Amino acid sequence: MTPKDHKKNREIPISLRGIESILRVLNNELKDPSSIRQISEVTGLSMRVAKNILMQLENLKQVERVLEKGQILPKWGLTRLGKENAKAIEKSSNGLNKKPSNRLSELLISNIQIAKNIEEQNTKIGATHRNFINLLDKLKLNLSKSMGICYNLEQPIFAERLGDIIRKLKSIKTNFSSFRVNPLSFYDLHKKGTKKKISARKKKDFLSEILFINQILLNQLNFISELELEVSKNLEQENYRLFSEIYNQITDQIRILDFLLQKRTSVDDGIHILAEDELNLLQKNQVGLSLLKKFLPPLIQDNRKEEILKESLISLISDLLGVHSKNNSKPYNIPLVSFYELAKDKCNYTGFTVENLENVLNQLAEQGLISGIIEIKDDENHIFKIVQLKPYDISVDEIKLLRLAIQLKSFSMAEVMENLSWNQSKVEKILQTMTNNGLLRHSQSYLQGDKWYILM
Repeated sequence: MTPKDHKKNREIPISLRGIESILRVLNNELKDPSSIRQISEVTGLSMRVAKNILMQLENLKQVERVLEKGQILPKWGLTRLGKENAKAIEKSSNGLNKKPSNRLSELLISNIQIAKNIEEQNTKIGATHRNFINLLDKLKLNLSKSMGICYNLEQPIFAERLGDIIRKLKSIKTNFSSFRVNPLSFYDLHKKGTKKKISARKKKDFLSEILFINQILLNQLNFISELELEVSKNLEQENYRLFSEIYNQITDQIRILDFLLQKRTSVDDGIHILAEDELNLLQKNQVGLSLLKKFLPPLIQDNRKEEILKESLISLISDLLGVHSKNNSKPYNIPLVSFYELAKDKCNYTGFTVENLENVLNQLAEQGLISGIIEIKDDENHIFKIVQLKPYDISVDEIKLLRLAIQLKSFSMAEVMENLSWNQSKVEKILQTMTNNGLLRHSQSYLQGDKWYILM
C-alpha cells in the first residue's frame, strides 16, 4: 500500500465524521429519541456543532424531531433511511479497519531504498537526518498553534496534553541530533591509525542499517504529522471526542518513534540489529515485514500481560517514589489516565489496556506497594479515578469540588464560589491544597485567566 492509498483510506472530512458519529450513536448507544445535550455528550461534539449536523440530517430525511408531551425542546431520532445509512457506515468502517497494524507496517517500509554505493548511502543518511529534524520542528510548531486554539476554547486539559507531546518531541530531537550526519567520515577517522584494514563490506553493512532505520524513522514521523493535521481540524469543529481519539493515536505512535530511536542508538561499528543474512536482503532492497519487526516494540502476549506490566509498574512506582522522597512538593495522587500514559512510556511492550493496568495496580495495592485506586462519582455516575501512591484522606469538601470538576471539566475560582456557596478564602485554600496534592490541575492564560481542571 502506498502512502497515498493509506491516506485515502484514513482521511475523512470532519463534517462527515460528525455525521457518522451522530448516526452511529443514535443507532447504537442512545437508540431512543434524544436531546441535543445527550447527543453532544455521547459523541463529544459541541452542542452547536451537533445541532447544525442534526439540521443537515433532517433536511436529508435521516433524522426527525420528536416532541414529547409536556416538553418544550424536541428530541431527535433516526428515520428508516437514517438507520439504513448508519448500518452501511458501520459495515464500511469494519471493512476499512481490518488489520490496521499491517497497514501501518507497510507504510513504514514504503519507498525505502538502500543504495549500493557506500558514498551514496552516506549522502542519503545526511538527507534523511536533515529532513527528520525539519519535519520535527514543523510538527512542534503546528502543535503549539493548536495549544493556542485549546486556550481560546477554554480547554486547558487538551492544551496540557499537547504540551506533553511537544515535550516528548523536544527530547526526541535532542537524542536524534546527537547522531552523525556524516557517519562514513567518522567511521574512517575512527579506524585511521589502526593496522587492521577496513573492509568495504563492513562499511556497507554499517551504513545500510543506519540508512534503513533513518528512513523508517522519517516514515513514522510523516505518519504522525498526518495525524496532527486532524488535531486542529477537530478543535476548530469542537469535536472533542475525535480529538481525544487522535491524541491517543499520536501518543502511541510517538512511543513507537521513541522505540525506533533507541534502536538507532544501539547501532554502532560492528554492532548490528540485523543478522548477516538479513543485511544481505536489505542491501538487495528485499525489505519485508520480517525485517521491520526487528525495530518495533513487541506486542505483549495475553498470558504474560500482567507479569510484564507488573515488572514495569514496580520500576515506575519506585522511580516516582524516589523522586517524591527528595522533593515533597510533588503529588502522590495521579489521575488514572495520566498513570496509564506513564505506564505505556515505561513499558517496552504494546497491547495492554487501562483495564489490565487497573488489575495490576490493585494487586500492588494488596501487596502494600501503593495505597490503591480511589473513585469519585458525580450525580450522573461519571467516574474520576485516582491512583494513590501513598495514603491520603480526601475530605468531604474536596469530594464536593471534585464532583463539580467532573461536571464542569474546567472552571474558575468564581464558578466554584457560585456553585458551592463558599467564600473566596475557603476556595483559594482548597484549590491550592488540591493542586499541590495532584487532585486538580491549574492553568493560567492571558485570555482566560486562572483555570482548574481534572484529567479523566
